[in-house]
Amino acid sequence: MTQHRSWGLTALDLLLPTPCAACGGLRTGSAQSSGSMTLCAPCLTALPQTLACLDPTPPLLRAAFWWEEYDSPLGAALRRGKYRPDHSTLRTLSLGLGQAARGRLPPVDWVIAVPQTPQAWLKRGFSPAHVLASGVGESLGCPVHRVLHRGWGQAQAGRSAPERQANVQGAFSARVAVPDKRILLVDDTVTSGATASACAQVLLNAGANHVVLLAATRAA
Repeated sequence: MTQHRSWGLTALDLLLPTPCAACGGLRTGSAQSSGSMTLCAPCLTALPQTLACLDPTPPLLRAAFWWEEYDSPLGAALRRGKYRPDHSTLRTLSLGLGQAARGRLPPVDWVIAVPQTPQAWLKRGFSPAHVLASGVGESLGCPVHRVLHRGWGQAQAGRSAPERQANVQGAFSARVAVPDKRILLVDDTVTSGATASACAQVLLNAGANHVVLLAATRAA
């Protein structure tokens, strides 16, 4: 059944090519053979193979890494996945992010996604950060746990650094303890690092050994 479905989608893509989620160019069947339903073959090939360190490291984090700039083709694909929303694009990016992270992070025990607001969950029906975290956990061979909870509140987009810090104060809580676990915190975008620091504070209070951040993109 899966093989027949793949053949059908490949044929449809050849007849009715659709825009690549990253560059906007027409996607052809060559992208299907490369394992992506949403990115063209050149954009898949161009996915970064390394990570960059966020400097300075946000407070309470052992280290922080990002994959690509927000204003890039990869960032465009991420925005499509997050705001359209487009689960399959995020899935493709999650596996690329996981591959880039292999062998480049401090040792971790659990992978945890930064949770979105309940308003965002109701709008999308899924968590973009959790989709990314799932692919990263799969690539690293680490379990993915839903530990953090985020209460009702406002999104961080469009706020200044001080506003971002104030906006996430008390926004997160831990559902369970994480005794002596080394945590990899995954988010779609890092800007000031205020959200990651707020999550790290909760996780450290819940018993985590340390927290490392991995973000798909960095926004200025």
